[in-house]
Amino acid sequence: MIIDKLKNIELHKKYAFWAVIFGIAFSLLIPLRTVPDEPLHIAQAYSISNQLMGTKVNINGSVAERSDDFTNYEYTDHYSWDLYVKYWKSLLSPIENETMVPTGQKEISTRYPYVLAALGITIGRLFHAGTGITLNLGRLFNLLFFAACGALALKLIPFGRELLFVILLLPMTIQQGMSFSYDVMVMALSFLITALFIRDNMSENLTKKQIVKSVVIQFILAALIFPIKSHAYVLFFLLPVYTLIHHFLNAETKRKILIAVRIFLLLAVVAGIIFWIFTALHPSFIPEKTSYVAWAKEDGYTLSYVLHHQLKIMYAMFLTLNYKFDYYFVTTVIGTALGPLTLPLPNSLNYVFLVLLVLASLHNRDQEIKLSRNIKILFFWIFIVTVLAIFLGMIIAWTPISSNYVLGIQGRYFLPVLFMAWILLDSPKVTISERLKEKVVPAAIIMDIITVLFILGYGYIYRI
Repeated sequence: MIIDKLKNIELHKKYAFWAVIFGIAFSLLIPLRTVPDEPLHIAQAYSISNQLMGTKVNINGSVAERSDDFTNYEYTDHYSWDLYVKYWKSLLSPIENETMVPTGQKEISTRYPYVLAALGITIGRLFHAGTGITLNLGRLFNLLFFAACGALALKLIPFGRELLFVILLLPMTIQQGMSFSYDVMVMALSFLITALFIRDNMSENLTKKQIVKSVVIQFILAALIFPIKSHAYVLFFLLPVYTLIHHFLNAETKRKILIAVRIFLLLAVVAGIIFWIFTALHPSFIPEKTSYVAWAKEDGYTLSYVLHHQLKIMYAMFLTLNYKFDYYFVTTVIGTALGPLTLPLPNSLNYVFLVLLVLASLHNRDQEIKLSRNIKILFFWIFIVTVLAIFLGMIIAWTPISSNYVLGIQGRYFLPVLFMAWILLDSPKVTISERLKEKVVPAAIIMDIITVLFILGYGYIYRI
């Protein structure tokens, strides 16, 4: 009776419940400031909280935090049982020193992704709560927002729901979704845009007014994502553009637009080849410059250096894909390297989650609708260009010239476009039954429970 009732719960409601449960579990198991770049993200949320409370935002040019909030949790890449116990005990510790101190973190220009976390921090500070409660309220506000957006995306999307469910419950997705990172906003809004796009182009019962409203929302969401991560996700703007063309232009106009796009791309390729040859023959046309990679204390790449050394860049990309593909596209996408990427989980989890992704991607033989060829082509190019943009960004921002690989890439950067890549496997030629596909949902939940137990087990085994 109870099992039957649980089976009848709508998928988006199941996700909302489990997302909050696993998000809180991860928040209790992954200490504050140990998610990648979390000290920086906490500082940005804190600076907004300072403004809301009318307190001193900066001290000596850096973001100010309460002394306890800044000193009680330090970055660590060593997980142990003692670390867990210390963290759990600290969660209920009262505040002792509320003096504002400089953190050394600078404010960044794009801070709106941190507003919700800032509200959580502000509530904790208003009640003079301890550091554990105050900062975890920031995490909780982000988690609730992410879970709500994920649930809404699952409710809206008419196709690929099991795949989206699995992606939303990948360990890395859960970790980033409960953190202070701007990944919360990027992933939440990207999944919403994708769900709206698929609904608008695969549902036949929508009115023109509903489609226009949806397109406006997609443009707004894409605009919110655009400034984050050096504009790597700019191609999300193509989704509402495609919807407008698909629904509001006649066949002849669409054909002309398609021809124009093909001509434009051909000219762009020709222009790129000519530019490549010209810069090779006339190196002085663009002065060669290098930057400085602070963490490596070495010279780094610039766009002009990339243009002067294109073969070197291609070779570095080849070596990166050859030797680091598993780490960049599997381990740090699925999340078997959590925390600051030093909390390892068994590779067997990777294999199981990969199987679930494959099964969730395959076509349901009992479902008549399918993705159009044009949508698949659009998804393919959005994924490829986004990946290339991230690679180029990390070459310039993080990779020293002496490195043979592209450094600084983490699989979480690809999560916003991961659905677009996996859904390409959907084809009526390779199908599975609806019954088998439905089993992917409980399997993903069970795998997350196992993941939580492995995290606990890792800390216990390596207790000091």
